[in-house]
Amino acid sequence: MNAIESDLKFNGYKVKEVEYKQYDIDPNEIINYTISMKPELKIQDRSSILLTLNLGISGKQQEKIVTEISIIIEGTFSTNKFEENEFKKLVSLNGTATLITIARSFIASFSSQIGNTPPIVMPLINVQASIEDDVNLGNKDYP
Repeated sequence: MNAIESDLKFNGYKVKEVEYKQYDIDPNEIINYTISMKPELKIQDRSSILLTLNLGISGKQQEKIVTEISIIIEGTFSTNKFEENEFKKLVSLNGTATLITIARSFIASFSSQIGNTPPIVMPLINVQASIEDDVNLGNKDYP
């Protein structure tokens, strides 16, 4: 099978901010993580969008928060093939998935290097279902 290149281009990313807090962790207890995310699109010109993704990760043992991470990551996406509304939809879905993948790797590496055992590995996120859920709750208009 030949891979077909997308008309959506990923021009790069920057991790803009990271905040990490760790409290008293019981090494014998499992940590359950919950993730919140907030993607924001900013049209830079007709063919370029800046996507800012705010991720929050909270780890609990029983009902007690034991670790918190927040990360802001930005990515720039471009195209010359789509109309604006379709372009915004593609970046909302595919751009968010791309930045989550980068953030997942960053968080696993970061958390292992500061001594978390085991490191924090974010679960796979169904971005489309997350966006649809947010729209259904009235929190966001989908482009």
